[in-house]
Amino acid sequence: MKHSKKLIIIYGPTGVGKTDLSFSINNLTSIEIINGDVGQLYQPIAIGTAKPDWKNEAIPHHLFDYCTEPKDITVVEYRALILQKVEEIWERGATPVIVGGSGFYIKSLFFPPKQQSVSLPDVSMEEHGDGKSTEELWDILYQHDPERAQSLIVQDRYRIMRALDLVGKGVKPSTLAPEYVPFPADVLLVFLSREREELYTRINQRVELMMQQGWIDEVRTLMGTNWESFLLRKKLIGYNDIIDYLASNDKNSELYDALIATIQKKTRNYAKRQCTFWRMLKKLLDNNFKDGSLAQEIDLNHTSSIVTSSIVQFLKGTV
Repeated sequence: MKHSKKLIIIYGPTGVGKTDLSFSINNLTSIEIINGDVGQLYQPIAIGTAKPDWKNEAIPHHLFDYCTEPKDITVVEYRALILQKVEEIWERGATPVIVGGSGFYIKSLFFPPKQQSVSLPDVSMEEHGDGKSTEELWDILYQHDPERAQSLIVQDRYRIMRALDLVGKGVKPSTLAPEYVPFPADVLLVFLSREREELYTRINQRVELMMQQGWIDEVRTLMGTNWESFLLRKKLIGYNDIIDYLASNDKNSELYDALIATIQKKTRNYAKRQCTFWRMLKKLLDNNFKDGSLAQEIDLNHTSSIVTSSIVQFLKGTV
């Protein structure tokens, strides 16, 4: 069933060009931008998250600098904030545009996480730490939650560890399998991509630019505060590495060059994981999106002109 309300989501790997595209949509219709990047929720974390200078933009921005304290924002809380903001924007006659690369948060808009209601014996992290093989970890998961274990391949160490982390918190992972909940609007989710070498070049250049913009000084001001321990735990890309760099006694040029190279590599790996997550999410959405909603990938190396065309057709209700 088609809706009169429209929602656009601009998603993609870090450094691909999401912000630039979002601004161009304002030439097509009145928009307001909502943050879809978890790191940009936090007020003092700006340079390393490529946060836009949203306070000085003509387009209204929402959920940037939302948190002034170092606390976690759960996916449940984020989803509630998004639903509230899009309703407010629709009431103003504008089109909400969510922009960001936090795929897990974006997925929650369509597959809300279930409440953690199952209590299990606590499992210590030592029981399923890095000292065990992936097969041994799978066996441990099977003992606690055979349904979840059987849904994973034995070699999928990342998801097995994620499941064991839930078990360690007293939650049975198989009880949290999300179910699709239609969004109360027609949705266009555009995943932006580029050829790998082009994307990696953009990432490498952006890390160097962030350093020139004062990323190290940004982190230095947070050290010795509650934000330092928060960043170490949150593991936002680059921040831990800069904290370690600042804590070192010998800050020579070789160490600085190694710091940049490390952050560039971690960012490239993160972009790769974002693309992998997209392929999983698109399959889920293709099986559930109906009528006026669409999830599509656009390669900016070859089809940048198609982006505007796709959005125009969506806004007119012809897709």
